[in-house]
Amino acid sequence: MMAAMDGPSVLLQIHSDPTVPGYNDRIAVADSRLHCISYLCPASGGPNHRQTNARGGGPWQARYPQIAPGTYRYECVEHRKYHKSLLLESGKEVACRAPNPQQHGELFMRGAFLHSGQSAGWRGSAGCPVVHPVFWLGFLFFFKIGQRGRLYVVDY
Repeated sequence: MMAAMDGPSVLLQIHSDPTVPGYNDRIAVADSRLHCISYLCPASGGPNHRQTNARGGGPWQARYPQIAPGTYRYECVEHRKYHKSLLLESGKEVACRAPNPQQHGELFMRGAFLHSGQSAGWRGSAGCPVVHPVFWLGFLFFFKIGQRGRLYVVDY
């Protein structure tokens, strides 16, 4: 039996290309029917726009996936690296827009979290959606550890 969805709904609207640096998408926290938006802030549905020289350089597509539009379950959890964050689909498969180099070209990624970006200029993401770090604490205000809900990812 699946646990009740007691957390708020989250809507990630993607309109940017991951090759563009920064947080050019937006994320909203809303009631379960998406009728009342409580919080809206910059986010990114894509990984880092480029790889550092320490990682071999090159375009992001050569190393990382990008989340595909869809509806995903989340659970608010405490993570050793991201601290309080939203684990997507219990760490199991989340759809990708293109073949994922980390999964031998499959159209999914595993272990995806919605977490804070690393800095204003660097998302710190290997494919996970991220919230601009300046807005992260405001975003987290609406979630409690153990809460479950839905993340809606749409293009606009």
